[in-house]
Amino acid sequence: MAQAIYLPTKAASTTAAAVRKTLRIALPLGLAVAITGVGLFVFFQLVTALLS
Repeated sequence: MAQAIYLPTKAASTTAAAVRKTLRIALPLGLAVAITGVGLFVFFQLVTALLS
């Protein structure tokens, strides 16, 4: 017979709050890194095309 595992409501809400806080910080940083990476890629492609 399988045992049911119950997560206390407070622990679940605390975990959800931690995930929201992490996403609030990580999502803008991830977007900034992605935009910077694409910008650098385009820049170096243009420089390479102009110099070759």
